[in-house]
Amino acid sequence: MINNLPEMSFAQHFGELKSRIVKILAVFTVSFIVAYIFKEQLFNILAQPLLNIFEDNQHFIFTHLAEAFFVYLKLAFWAALFITIPFALIQVYLFIAPGLYKTEKRFVIPTFTFSVILFYAGISFVYIYLMPKAWEFFLSFSNSNIDIALQAKISEYFNFSLQLMLAFGLAFQLPIILLVLAKAGLITVKTLINGRKYAIILMAVVSALLTPPDLISQIALIIPLTVMYEITILLLKLNKNSKLEK
Repeated sequence: MINNLPEMSFAQHFGELKSRIVKILAVFTVSFIVAYIFKEQLFNILAQPLLNIFEDNQHFIFTHLAEAFFVYLKLAFWAALFITIPFALIQVYLFIAPGLYKTEKRFVIPTFTFSVILFYAGISFVYIYLMPKAWEFFLSFSNSNIDIALQAKISEYFNFSLQLMLAFGLAFQLPIILLVLAKAGLITVKTLINGRKYAIILMAVVSALLTPPDLISQIALIIPLTVMYEITILLLKLNKNSKLEK
């Protein structure tokens, strides 16, 4: 199939690229400012899974003067980044779309869409399910008999929560990665089936590297990764069967 789109000069390509980067940076900047204005509300949302199980003698603390400021700054940065990601992917698609064929567009659009959905699904899984379970487990080690109670540092809590969210958001990209590799002809359904046991071992290693060093987080990541691996195999089988029927 021949692409009949008019050719653009390097200067035109560069100008369009610069324009889209400026738009992305503008959205990020506005999002950062808004997020910083509502920094305390955002931190309260992030901290809610722990606040729900705090006892009367437990609260957040910071131990040096600039700690709270830098936590709020990092929180605004990551909130702005999460908000900007979908817009940035749209700009990337609009930049590359003129050079794509119709069949390629039919693959790229759902790939970008489901990539964003899975990323936020991973974050939501951490916030809704994993964090309440993990915090409850860790707080169970407090001992009222000798007056041991958690006084959580806001920087440690933020870094720990962010690490979990990023780990799960990135790990939930597994189906997208496998589908892209299958589309490129680098793997097949048979490859995935035969390599299942090795894939599970690799998932365990990745889980250990991405998550904090606790067994709960690692197991909680391995389980959804395994499920998504099996779903990807099923999707590839269905796609193969539909092609054979045609």
